[in-house]
Amino acid sequence: MRSQERFSSIRIPTPGVRGSFSPSFLLAPNMRLKLAGADRSSGSVSGCALAGTDVRPLLLRRRAGRPQLKRDPLGGSAPLRSHTRCVVQLAALAAFALARQLGAQTSDSTCVRQTEFVLGRVRLAALSAEVYDSLGKPLRQRRSSSEDDGGRYAVLQLTYAKLNVDIGRGDRVERLVTTSSALALHSGVRVGMTLSEVTGRLRLSQAAAQLRDETLNLSACLGDLMGDCGPEAALHLLFRVAPAGERRLVKIELSNYGP
Repeated sequence: MRSQERFSSIRIPTPGVRGSFSPSFLLAPNMRLKLAGADRSSGSVSGCALAGTDVRPLLLRRRAGRPQLKRDPLGGSAPLRSHTRCVVQLAALAAFALARQLGAQTSDSTCVRQTEFVLGRVRLAALSAEVYDSLGKPLRQRRSSSEDDGGRYAVLQLTYAKLNVDIGRGDRVERLVTTSSALALHSGVRVGMTLSEVTGRLRLSQAAAQLRDETLNLSACLGDLMGDCGPEAALHLLFRVAPAGERRLVKIELSNYGP
């Protein structure tokens, strides 16, 4: 007991502090530390940290900052939106350029637009059900056959008042024929027109030099085929020399035969 009192009574002078300093390491292990200011009445300071140290109670220490997720401000996805906008604009420009290329068919062309592959409200390569819906019941129909690289196949020939329709492979229209001036192509070409009128409406040049047995054979423009039409889709225009010496259109035929 005396030893404990002897150790606790040791005073170490501390500059700048009135009284003495009792180092806590000299206190017995079973003695509690005194809070600062507890011995003010006796003019001594007990249980204080050494000068120059930064010892704080755990609860008073500043908590370590947690890592914060970096968030982009509003509009932070602008680069992504800008990239998407550029892609859309490029696609629109490509579509516009293709439309201009298709629309800028000059008089030097020897092909026709896909819109010309429709006759009498029936489009080439349409399903037979579409034909019946548009034209109704035919005046006559008969079974026939045809042949291509795939072999022989059945053909259903439908006869209407002003139009003949052949249904071939896949139950689709493979041939449309008319000799009536009541039906016309999209461009307005119809039976009875002169060769110059036909070439003017279809924007063709040197059509007379392209005639074979008085027939003008025209294919679909490249890249302008209908969805169901193949590359063999063609327009055949048959002319006859009139008494006045000019060629006039007497038959319009559209075909979409397989290879």
